[in-house]
Order: sequence, then structure tokens, then C-alpha cells
Amino acid sequence: MTEVATTQTAGDLVGTEQDRGIHREGDLSKYSTSERDQLRALAGLDEASDADLDMLAAVSQRTGLDPFLKEIYLVGRKTKTGGYRGEPERWETKWTVQAGIDGFRKVLFRTAEIKGLGHEIGAPVFLDSEGNERRVWLKDWGYPAAALVSVRLGDSIGHGIATWDEFVQTKRDGSPNSMWEKMGPTMLAKCAEAQAHRKVNSLTSGMYTPEEMGQADNPGRVRAEARRVDNPGRGSSGLRAALEAAEPAPATEAELSEMALHAKSDIDNAEDRDALTGIMQQLKGNFEQAEYDFLYSAGTARWKELAPAPAAEGQAEDATGAEVIDGE
Repeated sequence: MTEVATTQTAGDLVGTEQDRGIHREGDLSKYSTSERDQLRALAGLDEASDADLDMLAAVSQRTGLDPFLKEIYLVGRKTKTGGYRGEPERWETKWTVQAGIDGFRKVLFRTAEIKGLGHEIGAPVFLDSEGNERRVWLKDWGYPAAALVSVRLGDSIGHGIATWDEFVQTKRDGSPNSMWEKMGPTMLAKCAEAQAHRKVNSLTSGMYTPEEMGQADNPGRVRAEARRVDNPGRGSSGLRAALEAAEPAPATEAELSEMALHAKSDIDNAEDRDALTGIMQQLKGNFEQAEYDFLYSAGTARWKELAPAPAAEGQAEDATGAEVIDGE
């Protein structure tokens, strides 16, 4: 569901004709009226732009998750953009692909079955502020400092760790919101498990749980898109072109948040350019400027590393080099 403000402030484009993340009735679209009627049943997804719906479709096809069963979905957030290249700052709607932890598990089970691999999801381990491990966490102990979860797929084991300070969702006074107040350890364990899934299963790259992303809406947190590609409306094809043209910037020392470190790990472990494109699309609007710049540079470097192998002499060039994306 698109989160929009009830009042428009200076530079606030959310819900207006200038909001590039929103499709308005009567606009040209590759999706038919009947298709958008079906999307309306998915909590207002008919409002999303064609490029964002294409992104959802691509991730759905890759993972096998069904948006109509609410296994995977788009969430629209009011996000600050601009402020660079001489552009004015503004607020626009940005969409993120999200799935519940059950969706991550379904992808793991299906992958294991298809490939004939063993799999295992470890029970969460909680840490207190002094680093002591606890197999369960009781409410009388307050809040856990961190949670650790391991996921195994075949011989690969991924470890996820989520800290309370990084992921807790808060109210205006800084206290945990109702869900985190009642089920804090469970919510934190979901964040850790999702990270572990992404480390062992590339199909979940660029996909996040609501528990991970909810902190982006904490009061007082300013989320800015640090950079956009030329022709932003072109979706994944525009991003691919930008990654192809850009030169990797020298790595800089940056104080990265834990979530940014996990995103960096996702980038480094991307198995192909399709997976990397999905990951990079999820970065936009979800990180502070310095972190986004750092991750964009890492993505550019990884894109170069994943360059397709040159065709053998006398062999026709791989048709994927001329892949048609976003209807182009």
C-alpha cells in the first residue's frame, strides 16, 4: 500500500502527477485495465509504475512466489530524493520487493527439492548486552541485544545476525512499537534468518522481510536516494546501462550500518547480472547517501566481474546480450 502524506509540503511530489513512482488512471501502460483491476486487489498495486511492477514480476518468476497469494509484494514508501546534480530535493514514492519469512523458507525448500540438497534452518540464538548466549528469551529480561540464525543448503551454511538497535521499529518517543514490544525476539530472529537465507540462496538476493525494512519508517529517520541513473523511468534496463557505463569508484572508508554490510555481502555474492540487478534495485531509497554511494560503487565493480564470457570464434553472440527489458 502506498504510504502518502495527508498534506503536501514544498517539494512533496507523493501522489501528484509528478510522482514518478505512481501510475495514474488514463496513463499509457503495458498492463491492461483488467490486469490493473487484479493488481488493485493486492492492496493498491495498480498504483505502482510499470517499471516497479516489472521488478515485482521478475522477482516473482525468479523465486516462484505468488503475489496473489501474498507470498511476495511491493511496499510503497514516501522517500526523499534529489539534492544532487543541481536537482531540488523532493519526496517521491519508492517501491521495495518484500516477502514474509515463510516466503524465504518456501524458496529454500523448493530449491533444495529441485537440486536434491539437504537443508536446515537453525533455531535462533539470542545475545544479551554482555554477549551471553540464550536459546530462548523471556520478557522479564527486557530486550535481546542481538539474534543469530543459521541456514544450511547443501554444503553451504549462511549465518545471519541482527542487532536490536539496528532493526527495532519505534514510536515517536523512541520506544518499540506494539509488535516489537510484544514479539521483539521473534521479530529480531526473522531479520537474522532472512540474512542467512540470502547468503546461501541467490534466488532471495535483493528481497527483504517487512521486519527488516520497517525500521526505515522510524520517526526522525531521513532516508535519501543518493544517486539515480539517467532515464530513471526505464527501470532495470536503465540501471543495467548505468552499471555498464560506470567505472568502479575507489573503495572509501565508510561507517556502514549492519544492514548496509549485509547488502554489500549480497552484492559480492551475486551469481549473475540478473541477480545483481535485482539487488541494486532494492538499494534505491533504503540507505543514507554515503552508504548508497559505497554500495553503488561495489555494485559497479561486481557488474564488471560478472561480464559475460566472450563468444568463441565463429560462434554467434549470446542472444542475452540483446535482452529486451521493460518492453524495449
